[in-house]
Amino acid sequence: MTPAVHHRRAQQGFSLVELMVALTISLLLLGGVIAIITASSARYGELAQTGRQLENGRYALEVLRNEIRHAGFWGEWVRTDQTPTLPADPCASALSALQADLPPASLQGYPAASAPSCLAGTPRAGTEVLVIRRAHTDELSVEPGDPDRRQSNQYYLHTNARNAQLLEGTNNPVFGDGTAQRGVRRYLTRFYYVRECSRCEDGGDGIPTLWRTELSGGGWASQPLVEGIENLQIEYGIDRNGDGQPNESSPGTSGDAYVSTPTSAQWAQVVAARVHVLARNVEPSRGHRDRKTYVLGGTEVGPLNDAFRRHVYSATVRMQNIFWEQTS
Repeated sequence: MTPAVHHRRAQQGFSLVELMVALTISLLLLGGVIAIITASSARYGELAQTGRQLENGRYALEVLRNEIRHAGFWGEWVRTDQTPTLPADPCASALSALQADLPPASLQGYPAASAPSCLAGTPRAGTEVLVIRRAHTDELSVEPGDPDRRQSNQYYLHTNARNAQLLEGTNNPVFGDGTAQRGVRRYLTRFYYVRECSRCEDGGDGIPTLWRTELSGGGWASQPLVEGIENLQIEYGIDRNGDGQPNESSPGTSGDAYVSTPTSAQWAQVVAARVHVLARNVEPSRGHRDRKTYVLGGTEVGPLNDAFRRHVYSATVRMQNIFWEQTS
């Protein structure tokens, strides 16, 4: 019998050329995956920034709208025999000076170049400073036996239909409605403005921010509110004939319904405001160049030629507490 012969084939691996081709294809595929992940991450980052900018811009606008609506709210006190006047010093904080100015002009504005001295830091050049004066909407009861929620370092306005009196801390009112001491609310003076920073110590972080400075007892307290707010411009609606609506001057005279810089006499005739807020992304966008011009009422901003994306938010707000008789 012929013995079986077994033939063994020699084992073979990849050739050098095949290995190089496989590595090249793998690197191409890996590069594609990395590119997709990088692009997706960048798009997600841009969407997150845009969403944050939308949220910040709308929130800043809503804060200002709410303040303007409530400007001149003095609780139960209704005065039709006295036109509000502008305080000689918008930073007045002494109780006697504030009492003498009742009722003060409820809404007022300043350009950044002539901003009041009580603000924290310097407002951003070319922006506006808005002043709101009013009573808090939360009424405090100081009837005997009720818990007193007042703070010793704050000012409060006590009102009824005919009278208004400022109180400091927990001092008791000297008049009341019947036997109840009601109509006590915190007295508010608030400044809204834009600064170049949110965290301003050690040279600042360079993020433009909407700030608020408000009366706190005999002094002033300041805090950043909304980051990314780069500009604030306000136009004021003038009621020129006493009908409670912004209107133009009579025929043959000049005067728009909305003006950027009311005269001293016109501040008492302001019944509405157009608010314009320019918001930007907090972080720059890679490859972006902002060549747009932004219109904020009568003010144009840009082109700024940087890598930040921006958007303008605007609203017209009617003041709800115009209670005095105006003369045309």
